Amino acid sequence: MIAKLHGAEFHIPDELVDDYAVQFHPLKKWDNRDNLVVLREDILDIFDVVMQDPEALYDPEFLGEFIETLAMRHALQKIGILHDA
Repeated sequence: MIAKLHGAEFHIPDELVDDYAVQFHPLKKWDNRDNLVVLREDILDIFDVVMQDPEALYDPEFLGEFIETLAMRHALQKIGILHDA
């Protein structure tokens, strides 16, 4: 999968998205709602860093974390709990 942001393309391995989808599947249960909210907030925090400081994407350590965050977001979307009510 390819994601584009600030004119740059990021390769997100499909296997990583699939692995996160399996890990996150239990978050679909109402009992795990708080954990889902925390995960969403963590994902948004990483996106906020990039929006405030796009140069952070040139840091190899942060770039790896950002790609994993994109994979997490796509995994939540894939299993239908990214934007549930």
